[in-house]
Amino acid sequence: MAPAPPPDDLTASILNRLLRMADNYRTAGALWQAEEMYRRLMVDFADTPQAEQARRRLMDLCEAYGLAGQLHHARSLYERLL
Repeated sequence: MAPAPPPDDLTASILNRLLRMADNYRTAGALWQAEEMYRRLMVDFADTPQAEQARRRLMDLCEAYGLAGQLHHARSLYERLL
């Protein structure tokens, strides 16, 4: 299967806004909502720069979960990132 074409300017703009929205959720402490948005970006738009940024931010969330004592959740999320 051929890779998906790069997103057009409008799609890239929307993806950037969704990434910022997920960042805002994370900043506000709504980690579950941020995690869900990052995961959707990573899975649904896998071949975009925003997906790679979402993946890196999910890794940051894993660390936050671990530091908060939520080791099982951190491990589960790390495994999904593989």
